[in-house]
Amino acid sequence: MNQLIKRYGLFLISVWIIGLGISIITQSNLGTTAVTSLPFVLSAIFPLSFGTFTMLMNVLLVFLQLAILKKDFQKKQYLQFFVGPLLGISIDSNGIMFSFLQTSPYIIKLFFIIIGCVILAFGIFLQLSSQTIYNPTEGIVNTLAVTFHKPFGNVKLFFDNGLILFSVILSLVVLGKLIGIREGTVLSALLIGPFTNFFKQHLGSFFKLALIK
Repeated sequence: MNQLIKRYGLFLISVWIIGLGISIITQSNLGTTAVTSLPFVLSAIFPLSFGTFTMLMNVLLVFLQLAILKKDFQKKQYLQFFVGPLLGISIDSNGIMFSFLQTSPYIIKLFFIIIGCVILAFGIFLQLSSQTIYNPTEGIVNTLAVTFHKPFGNVKLFFDNGLILFSVILSLVVLGKLIGIREGTVLSALLIGPFTNFFKQHLGSFFKLALIK
């Protein structure tokens, strides 16, 4: 029981940290991450916040997993429904805190994008270390990979690129301009993976021991 409390507590902390990283990257006004590109564009079209649309998308992804897996959907994965609200609140509240980045010099924006990538990668590392449940975006990718017998990495690449493509089309058609997809999107795609691996290599053993004590 003590280990379960630690693991799920770590998972909840990781969701908040991921929201913080997303907020910093997005508030730099040089694009957002691949998986949040659609909520960002939707928030520019409709009178709901970026965090609210992120929450709604995450909840929808859990329902999609349920629809595909049906009785094979693990009971503990119902806890994914809590991820969306917590992530949405983290994105909106931290977005207010870092809104000053929108008017900062370009070099400062680039610097904070890198900082945001480090923070986001650390959050992903903590989430993986908790070994509890999927977040909804990873959950739907895993569901599709298992259902169609495809490698997780290939499905993840297709899913992320699909979100970006749809966001680009929606942005151009509805708003008449491209928003949310810029150099920050590219940098986050290039840096988050290596930063996550760095944390795994240097902190993985520490968190593994901490969680079993």
